[in-house]
Amino acid sequence: MKLRHCAGPSLAQEEQPEAEDAASKAVWQAASAAMVHGASTVQLRDQAQLALPEGYGFVPPKEGAALMERMGTVHGLARLCLFLELVDLLARTDEYELLSSPDFSPALDATSLDIIQRTLTYLFQHFAEDLKLPEVAELAGMSESTFSRFFQKNTGNSFSDHIAKLRLWQACKLLADTDIPITDICFQVGYMNISNFNRAFLRKHRMTPSSYRKLSRQRLTMRA
Repeated sequence: MKLRHCAGPSLAQEEQPEAEDAASKAVWQAASAAMVHGASTVQLRDQAQLALPEGYGFVPPKEGAALMERMGTVHGLARLCLFLELVDLLARTDEYELLSSPDFSPALDATSLDIIQRTLTYLFQHFAEDLKLPEVAELAGMSESTFSRFFQKNTGNSFSDHIAKLRLWQACKLLADTDIPITDICFQVGYMNISNFNRAFLRKHRMTPSSYRKLSRQRLTMRA
């Protein structure tokens, strides 16, 4: 994907590039829709993620990470140009992870929908506690094995994976937005020891909690 005369006065004057495949078309549409003044780097990144075909996620290579960092330091048309470079990179890269089957599309009746909604709400409210599959299955009115299959089928995640994602999501928020010691964060989000927390965080984010906090602070400083 190439953008001509990027320094021109408006996107409307640019020639939309020919999309060779569905991903290229999708990222171009995302780029056009992302013309929102003051969008943060995180919002731009999320727009790029949404541009990829359903069921896929990406782990940005060094080149993509550098583009995201640069977007946090510029504004206006310069930021748009960098964003277009990023979505073009995402359309062409083979560095992606399959998050769920492209055919994953659960069909829920009213009863099943009610059960999954109540379950997800309960897990969101109590993920920092010592949740056990048997107690949640009982709340759903199912046996352990039936609930485990039901949850996996209708969320795309196993029970344990879903809890881990909630805990790590909250940990990221606390690392980025507070000065709470990492050991305290570990226990606040539901981990019983720091070793398990560090191992899970590293596996998910490919960096340690301390590195994540340092990177978050650097990005805030760059935007200031």
